[in-house]
Amino acid sequence: LEIVNMMGKCLEIAAEYADFLKENADARFYLLQSADLAYGASLAAGRFILMTAGKSEDDTYRYVMSRENELTMQQQTALLDRLRAQCAQKS
Repeated sequence: LEIVNMMGKCLEIAAEYADFLKENADARFYLLQSADLAYGASLAAGRFILMTAGKSEDDTYRYVMSRENELTMQQQTALLDRLRAQCAQKS
């Protein structure tokens, strides 16, 4: 869960920096690559959480973990999409 949370923070920071890099296409490229890597790490960790939570006999726990993961990934996907749009803009 800590990986998911920290990678979300990385995406937030990357989205903030993208505005400052409008004049530097190379920097935007590397920023987007690092954001893709952070998103991938978050997605993999989230899937691991779902796998382990799915083994629980507690229906409520399974539901809560699944729903939290779903909401978190929706937020992170939106952040990544925003960052991609920011990086695609011409300076």
